[in-house]
Amino acid sequence: MKIKKTKIDIEIVKIPKDLDGGYEARIPELGRATYRAWGRTKKEAIRNLKSTWRDIMKSVERLKNKTRKED
Repeated sequence: MKIKKTKIDIEIVKIPKDLDGGYEARIPELGRATYRAWGRTKKEAIRNLKSTWRDIMKSVERLKNKTRKED
């Protein structure tokens, strides 16, 4: 399966220490509450978000292939 590389904007938000701290990475144009990931550092939050994004894109590709086979 080949996944097309796409440029996306990522928003980084610092989480207050009283809420356990760290950072949240989001993809605002796809829904701030939907596409987000947490990390202790900015780099970890981005890495986790990219991993989530890859998993979502793989799921979308599988659904597209399944739909094509059913047609």
